[in-house]
Amino acid sequence: MTTAISIVNRAPESVYLVDEQGRFCYVNDEACGVSGYSREELLSLRISDLDQDLSIQDWPAFWSEIPKHCTFSYESWHRTKHGQVFPVEVAVKYFECNGRGFILDLVSDATRGDREELATTAIHDIGNVLNGLKVSTSRALSMLRYSKASSLTRVVDLLDAHTVDMAAFISADPKGKQIPIFLKNLAKQIAEENMELIAELRGATEKVEHIRSIVNRHQDRGIFCDVTEPVPAVELVEAALRIATAAVESREVHVIRRFEQTVRIVTDTTKVLQILVNLITNASQALEQGRQTDRKLTLQIRSEDARRVQISVADNGIGIALENLPRIFEPGFTTRTGGHGLGLCGSARLAKELGGDLRVTSNGLGQGAVFTLELLVQNVARSHDSKDETSNPHRP
Repeated sequence: MTTAISIVNRAPESVYLVDEQGRFCYVNDEACGVSGYSREELLSLRISDLDQDLSIQDWPAFWSEIPKHCTFSYESWHRTKHGQVFPVEVAVKYFECNGRGFILDLVSDATRGDREELATTAIHDIGNVLNGLKVSTSRALSMLRYSKASSLTRVVDLLDAHTVDMAAFISADPKGKQIPIFLKNLAKQIAEENMELIAELRGATEKVEHIRSIVNRHQDRGIFCDVTEPVPAVELVEAALRIATAAVESREVHVIRRFEQTVRIVTDTTKVLQILVNLITNASQALEQGRQTDRKLTLQIRSEDARRVQISVADNGIGIALENLPRIFEPGFTTRTGGHGLGLCGSARLAKELGGDLRVTSNGLGQGAVFTLELLVQNVARSHDSKDETSNPHRP
């Protein structure tokens, strides 16, 4: 008996023994680790304290159906001690002992199988942003290295050589007469350099913030967050374009904007940026492969109706073979040398998480391609405290 309990304690899934009142009679080590509760804390709780789709009021009706089925499974949501909510798959086994009924719950984190894919997608997305960050920092260093401000040293040396006759030197000497004009022009050049440097550093800061957002979202194990502030779609597209600067400018791509300026959306901006950065980067690569000159990237925002907005990324690059179109969003599928087939697959998944859709059209090789991201104007994430009013079809 002791050996059996020891084995169950070390099981990779969470194991709960639940009595007729919905109270925990036994929990294993994994259940404690995943839920964040100590064993003593869990043994003082009910299953309804963890299961977000099973309230204490629903328990009697739920329990009355269990003996009719004995063994079944269902999907639900569990809340940890610290308030994090994640999807689970629950396998239930009913049995009786000494005239009392019990259920043994084997609970698996439904996101576990997706974590490797999510981590790989995150690395891919961060790589896109890091390329842009490298360009921004290189430009900033180049501006500092070749700044006109270095010319001040020569002027100071020249003035030091005439400390005794400074007034006469500036008013009468041909070189001295040029100093006021030179300083005026130099001040203007330095001011322009500062504006360019500030813009590059702002862009670098924006890229770092985007990386932080990606990391934070993946650390949260796919937990939903509520987004309430409306954001102009134009701002999201422009931000994505700035983040993907390296991919666009290094290939001398001409960007064409066709925006409906009034469109605003309520959505998870980090996910939208990940999708758009990936689409812009892919389009730039397609242009490099398909054209030597006249590389055009067209970004368009339009609202189909009051509920939906479409953001399209079109290029006149290499295009997509018609037989490859049905596979374009498959995991691992790619036609680009050195590609991994992760970006578009991950982008399509993110679009669905946002309640939207990502689709592609192309007339074939050499004809360019258009990727269209369709989003709801108001996308409200599922609340951790909300209950699904529809019945769970997997429950008895």
